[in-house]
Amino acid sequence: MKASEVKLADLLNGTVQYQVPLFQRRYSWGQPQWDQLWKDLLELYGSDDGESHFVGAVVTAPVADAPERAAKFLLIDGQQRLTTILVMLKALGDVAKEAGDEFVGEQVDRHVRNHSRLPEERWKLVPTQDDRMAFGGVLVGEQGDSAFHHAYARFRSHFADGDEQGQAFQLERLVTAVLSRLELVSVRLEVNDSPHRIFESLNSKGMDLTAADLIRNHVFMRLANDAPRQEAAYLELWRPMEQQLSTHLTGFFWRFLMMDGSLPPWDQIFTAFRTRFTTVNDEGIEAYLKELVDHALAYRLIVAPSEVEVDAAIRERMERINRWELETAYPYLLRLYRARATGAVSPTTLAAILDALESFAVRRSVCGVPTNRLRRVFAMLAGRFDAANALEQCHSHLASNDWPTDERFKTRFITFTAYLRSRLWRTRMILDRLERTFWGKEKVVVGENVTIEHVMPQTLDDEWRMALGADHANIHATWLHSIGNLTLSSYNSELGNKAFDEKREILKDSGFAMNRSIAEAKEWTEDHIRDRGAEMAELAATVWRRP
Repeated sequence: MKASEVKLADLLNGTVQYQVPLFQRRYSWGQPQWDQLWKDLLELYGSDDGESHFVGAVVTAPVADAPERAAKFLLIDGQQRLTTILVMLKALGDVAKEAGDEFVGEQVDRHVRNHSRLPEERWKLVPTQDDRMAFGGVLVGEQGDSAFHHAYARFRSHFADGDEQGQAFQLERLVTAVLSRLELVSVRLEVNDSPHRIFESLNSKGMDLTAADLIRNHVFMRLANDAPRQEAAYLELWRPMEQQLSTHLTGFFWRFLMMDGSLPPWDQIFTAFRTRFTTVNDEGIEAYLKELVDHALAYRLIVAPSEVEVDAAIRERMERINRWELETAYPYLLRLYRARATGAVSPTTLAAILDALESFAVRRSVCGVPTNRLRRVFAMLAGRFDAANALEQCHSHLASNDWPTDERFKTRFITFTAYLRSRLWRTRMILDRLERTFWGKEKVVVGENVTIEHVMPQTLDDEWRMALGADHANIHATWLHSIGNLTLSSYNSELGNKAFDEKREILKDSGFAMNRSIAEAKEWTEDHIRDRGAEMAELAATVWRRP
């Protein structure tokens, strides 16, 4: 590679075009970066010492083309700053033309535009696929709402504000500051240099790119010498996957890598993928991408069931799994969902396995089983996946990894601290499922107006102390947050710390069937709380069944 210090004009002189690889991520600079660039330019404009200002590096690799065509280069690093500078130049050129300054307008034009008869060579820079239309729109003066249009408007407003003394800018001095005093380090790769290795090295420290970004660049730089094939693979395979998963893409790669039972750390996703990708020959890249696409479709069904799952029974179950935050099971679920897609696992079997996973999560949570081993538990299950015996294998594996028995679960269910302010959503889920499954004839929606009510209140007054008896302090400490003392209600403000007789009268009109036993009680004592908890435990063992 060759590295040299260059002025901006040196990069843009002549018939030259910098192509942002279509697989790179989109333009992402915003106002803080635009204003910093403007501040740097303003300092140069106001300085008479002739010194330059360094604005960063630009790394490029030559693209083979016919000699009569524009000299083309892949813009491997530096697309954000070079794109922004070109938008700023466009704004300056428009200001100059409106002021009748043809010299500055022409200076800007020949550094932004190639005077080529070929439409595809019109601009000095071609952004990534998703940004091309908006960027081109700015350069031809079209209105829009893209980041490029906002950057253009921001620079136009700066030009209108004038210099630091509020005086109108000397446009020729300003364009000289941009073209001749903004300095970059140009790193130009040779034919034998490895663009993807250079890219990885440049981006390995700052964590500016996600693992998915690095993976995308690594994959498509393998196709850099075959532009039509690269573009087809990106548009037909990668881009739809990226659009489907969006912010879930890095998480998808992590879980995909764990499907064979391995356990790469989060910060080693790219390294693990790169190692695995070395086994894929150049002819097999599209087939490997197709495999990723198939699993990505399954992953979206897992992470966004409400948006894409058409099977209502599976959708409801997967939504509950996600509310229980069982992301550690995703590598195994990827196996299951792909098996359903190929017909190797039936929807009925998948629904039964989701029931087992929910039972596993709920029972362990109630019994206070630590979660630190779950990633290994599910990676192991994924690595040994047997579609022909999926349900039996799942039950056996969970049972051997501390899936609490009925006796243990019911005993703990009566006394566990069900009301934790940091996990109230779990309490609501438990109460909601019990209500909908066994008491309510109609499905109830536990909306924002429904709260979790303590029958024995969180603060005891004298009437409650007298009703509970001499041991009221111990009873309160032991049973306050237990499941037997909790219920769902829309009357929280009315119930408050009222005496039990008053609460009972209010709960008689409750739409929640679980409140009937409370309303029928003559008093609310330790025995009543324990007995109600035991009744709920029996129901819970049936809801979250362990075969």
